[in-house]
Amino acid sequence: MNYYVKQMEEMSLKVQELLDETTTEIVTMLDSRIQMKNQKDNVIKFVGELLEKMDSKEVHSEALDLAQTSLNNLAQYVTNEPIRLNHTIAVLEQKRMAFNECKIMCEDTKFSMSQHSLKEKRIEKSIKDGTIDDARAIGSRPEKLRDIRNTRSKIEKGVSPTSATERFSEENSYNEHVEIAEENI
Repeated sequence: MNYYVKQMEEMSLKVQELLDETTTEIVTMLDSRIQMKNQKDNVIKFVGELLEKMDSKEVHSEALDLAQTSLNNLAQYVTNEPIRLNHTIAVLEQKRMAFNECKIMCEDTKFSMSQHSLKEKRIEKSIKDGTIDDARAIGSRPEKLRDIRNTRSKIEKGVSPTSATERFSEENSYNEHVEIAEENI
């Protein structure tokens, strides 16, 4: 199997792991959200009853004010906690969708690379067999001339299939001596 296809396979597996972890987090958060809503309702009811009792009494002291402030903070916390959980779940859903898209892109790229590798092998075989220039069946498409030229070049150089970047750098390498000689003419 081609090196790059293996790399894409490994990347796809890593993305799948991230996708699974995110899905597990979402399931955990969704379960917690239901529990938090029930807790919120119970605590707000309790705090409301307690505040009513405290307002009805004539005793006001620093301890009573501190208790009142603490209870208000607790009520605000349990009110805001489900909102925070919903926001966290929304972020996790976006992560899950992004990981899923990334996995699809990896699979598509891996497929494309393997198809390209098969095409190169098919062209190489037909060049070596001498059947590349034979008449083709009606309705079948010829191989692209660029692919034929690239494959012939690889066969002549005795080079195994390389990445497009490596081919580009080899084909467009700068030869300083030739350039200087042309300037002197």
